[in-house]
Amino acid sequence: MKTLHGAPGNTSRTCWRRVLSTRWLGDDAIIARRPWKTSPPTLGGLQFGDRPICSEFPIIGKMKNKNARYI
Repeated sequence: MKTLHGAPGNTSRTCWRRVLSTRWLGDDAIIARRPWKTSPPTLGGLQFGDRPICSEFPIIGKMKNKNARYI
């Protein structure tokens, strides 16, 4: 997965930077082959073309109405 961020480098020698990174996938996501090194690596027997249904990609919620859209 590629990342876009806009924070400058941390030049402090006394303060650490703390970061929280999350990845959100839709229910139509699949493991795709990419020409670059992917992150996170696919573990747990996932193959290219598989849906990411495993403990590495926990489901945190489901929509009751599949036709509903978030804006």
